[in-house]
Amino acid sequence: MVDQVKAVLYPNSQSKPLARALPLLLSELYLAWLEDPDSCIGLYMSPRYYPLNRYNSLNISQFFIELVVRMTDEGWIGLKKGQQSTIDAWPGRTTRIWAKKKLISLFTSNPISSDDFGLDQNYETVILRNADKTPIEYEDTPETERMRSVLRDYNRLLNQSFIDIPELDEPAIKLANGETLRVSPHQKTVHRIFSNGSWEEHGRFYGAWWHSLPSKWRQRIHINDALTVEYDFSSMLPTLMYAEKGQQLKKDAYSFSLPEGNPFGRSELKLIVLIAINAATEQKAIYAIRDKLQEETNLSFTNEHIRQSIEAFRREHPVIADQICSGVGLKLMKADSDIAEKVIEKFTSQDTPVLSIHDSFIVPWDKDKELITNMEQSFKEVTGVLPFNIASESIEWRKNFEQGLSSPTAIDPHQRHSLLNAGRGIETEGYKNRREKFKNQI
Repeated sequence: MVDQVKAVLYPNSQSKPLARALPLLLSELYLAWLEDPDSCIGLYMSPRYYPLNRYNSLNISQFFIELVVRMTDEGWIGLKKGQQSTIDAWPGRTTRIWAKKKLISLFTSNPISSDDFGLDQNYETVILRNADKTPIEYEDTPETERMRSVLRDYNRLLNQSFIDIPELDEPAIKLANGETLRVSPHQKTVHRIFSNGSWEEHGRFYGAWWHSLPSKWRQRIHINDALTVEYDFSSMLPTLMYAEKGQQLKKDAYSFSLPEGNPFGRSELKLIVLIAINAATEQKAIYAIRDKLQEETNLSFTNEHIRQSIEAFRREHPVIADQICSGVGLKLMKADSDIAEKVIEKFTSQDTPVLSIHDSFIVPWDKDKELITNMEQSFKEVTGVLPFNIASESIEWRKNFEQGLSSPTAIDPHQRHSLLNAGRGIETEGYKNRREKFKNQI
């Protein structure tokens, strides 16, 4: 296939940049088309995203941009320029490209299995960005090598695990922003991102398809064909702020008294507090909170209501009042990412896949008590104190089945089997086919 395209576009070229860029571009387009003929892939069209450094393990040069333009002009691919990415881990404006009929005819005449495509083993998983969110070079240290080693083992386990949603016949979910999220076996590799040129800011894990999955869908994930449970740290950022003071948060951080006439409830107060923690000044916090509340609620409110809420939180939590609107958010994220890393390490060492979504974790249902223990231990190892609370919004099957799980002999075996099947929900033909395909690959 590569030779066929090259013979048309660059018949006499012996260019090394072409030899690297063309197979990569065709393989990405082919995999996207194979998973969903109507899908597209995102890429950057600015030369600054193709430096020859640690983040470019395949040594793809700026020629990649020229190749995309050439294939677009010649009718091989479609292109839509300059859409702002809605994914926090992807900076800048993202161009979308897709295979057109001319290229699809090559795909169908040169059938290749997705099994023939391997992962880039040199992909950089420890990413340091500057204030503009551009990845920057750094000198490796024992600590960066340690983090990379943890990610290498974790990614190996993830890619050896079947992670899917049984009720999806077609492995795709339409998101609220109109984009389609693919539940893809080719998108399970995780990396860490640090910000502002500092190893003490951010550090959270990104890259897998479940990082963009709405919470209502996360509870439907199965890992290696097993039902799962999800637990998270309640009031995580306020809990970390207390921990920095050597104290333990003792109550829900987002429930506190407001002046009469203030329209906000707990969900709005949570949003207000989290934005205020991340904002550098109170004025910036108020503007950001106002925009978010207008976007997500129909409440009638004023800037004064927002200011009242921030002040009420300060009064309720005087120990950490000085950290509100101080821009401490990224440093707190570094702490929660270190906690997540420890949870990941503990489970990876036991060959048990755990899916981390910042301060939330998903494991096979029979590992729930172990997850709680690991979360508590990991939090204390990083902060020196215990977390305020670890909670789970149990899905319906779990509520019905909990007694049988804790006392398996207390119910009839046939009833236990029926409850478990009810909890599983629907297994679509698409899911069964994907499961069988995965088993044949391993």
